[in-house]
Amino acid sequence: MQIESVSQISNGISELSHVTQSSTALSQEGTATAEKLAGQAETLKGIIEKFKLKEADQ
Repeated sequence: MQIESVSQISNGISELSHVTQSSTALSQEGTATAEKLAGQAETLKGIIEKFKLKEADQ
């Protein structure tokens, strides 16, 4: 009975460790994606700034 409980606790801790590692990897992936998108947005901003529009007559 006690061995069974210890085994269940050990399995639970292993599962928590796995979930934590997966979560960390996903977080790092999200951060890298956000940084890439920010760079692309800056590039696009630089391209768009080269265009000048006439002001609309009001």
